[in-house]
Formats: sequence, C-alpha cells, structure tokens
Amino acid sequence: MAIANYSRFIDLDPDKEMVYVDRGIAYHAQRQYDLAIADYNQAIVFDPDYKRAYLNRGHAYYAQGQYDRAIADYSQAIALKPNDDAIYFNRGNAYYAQGQYALAIADYSRFIDLKPNSAVAYSNRGLAYYARDQYDLAIADYSQAIVVAPNYERAYFDRGLAYHAQGQYDLAIADYNQAIVVAPNYERAYFNRGRAYYAQGQYELAIIDYSQAIELSPNFALAYYWRSFAHRELGRDALADTDYSRAIALDPDLAHS
Repeated sequence: MAIANYSRFIDLDPDKEMVYVDRGIAYHAQRQYDLAIADYNQAIVFDPDYKRAYLNRGHAYYAQGQYDRAIADYSQAIALKPNDDAIYFNRGNAYYAQGQYALAIADYSRFIDLKPNSAVAYSNRGLAYYARDQYDLAIADYSQAIVVAPNYERAYFDRGLAYHAQGQYDLAIADYNQAIVVAPNYERAYFNRGRAYYAQGQYELAIIDYSQAIELSPNFALAYYWRSFAHRELGRDALADTDYSRAIALDPDLAHS
C-alpha cells in the first residue's frame, strides 16, 4: 500500500526526490533492491546533492553484496554531511565485509568519536581487531561494549573467542557462561564453551555442552563433529563413529578438515 501511494504521488508530482527515496525504502523493506536502487537513482537525478538518496542506495548495494558500490555511496554521503555518525558505521560494515579491516577500524573509530556510547560500534571494531589477530585490542573493545550494555550477550561471546584464541580458556569459559546467562538458548555459546573445555582436557564437560548445542540446533554439524572427538578421547569409539557420521552427513566438507 505504501508503494502504491508513493507511486500515485509520483504520477501527480514526479519532481519530488524525497518521494522516490521513500518508495525506495519501501521496496528495500520488501527486498526488491533493484527497484529501490532505481528510485534512489531517480532521486539523485533530481538532486545530485541529496545525501539521503546516496545513503539508502548504499544500504541497497550492501544488501546485494555490492560492497564497492555501497562504499562509494557512503563516501559520497559523508562528503555531503561529514558529521553524520551513522554513515561511518555503515561504511565500516562494508569495509569489514570486504576484509578491509584497517579501514573498517578507522570508520568505527570515527563513529565512536561522534557517538561514544554505542556498544555495537565497540563490538564491531572488536571484530575487526580480532580478524587482524589483535586480540588485546579486541578484548578492550568488547569490554567497553559490556560497560555500555551489560547484557550484550554477543560482546561476552566474542570476548570469549578472543580469550580462547590467546589460550586463556578459563576467561573464555567465564565469558561463555555470561553469554548463556543473558541468552540461555545461545547454541554457539554452548558449542564454544565445549571447545574451551575440550582444550583443557575436560571432555565430559565438553560433551555436555556439545549435546546442549545439538539440542538447541539439531543440524549443528560442528557440534556433532567435535563431540565425536571428545567421545574418542574417552574411548567411546561407537559413539564417536556415530557422531562423526552424522557430522559428515550434515556437512560433507568436514570430511576434509
């Protein structure tokens, strides 16, 4: 209905760039990204300095995985309005998706300068640091995200991953515990806590966590895969073989891991 109303308005008064953007947003909400982009293009024809059109076209390109085009549009939007914090965050996400982690970090940092109480921004910058193996910096950002939002389960989970990568398994387990307290159905937190227990040689505890992850997500191939190794460590070869076969059936690529 929104699209029909915007289209009717355009038929009556086709020179209103903001209506094209609004219809584009409605198309975007329906995942009709090409139609959304066509409307943003038309808005830009009418007003080449219309920041909102570039920003939203960037969102549509991002949704399509066209990260270079998204970055170009976000950059144009920044040129038109340099202190719009949200654009830096979105461009940072696009750089991150491309694996350009240093540029992502720069944009998240700019966003944080403008909006210092965003837990998601600290968390996302932490992900970029983690991707560069800068675990201490990642941990610092996840910790700041938790200060801003104490019930942010993803920050606990990701900090657990960073501690795990450093071999600090007790700290990793403590963070996975907290993630589970906040989000009791967080299957990946159970799985990764199982991995930490496995690394410590606590195979029974690892099996309990892998089993809980499987209960929450019955097609969790990696949980079967790693549970098979834990069973094998305890001499339970039949259970190990059953789990391994299930893992390969769900994800044949694991046979080559």
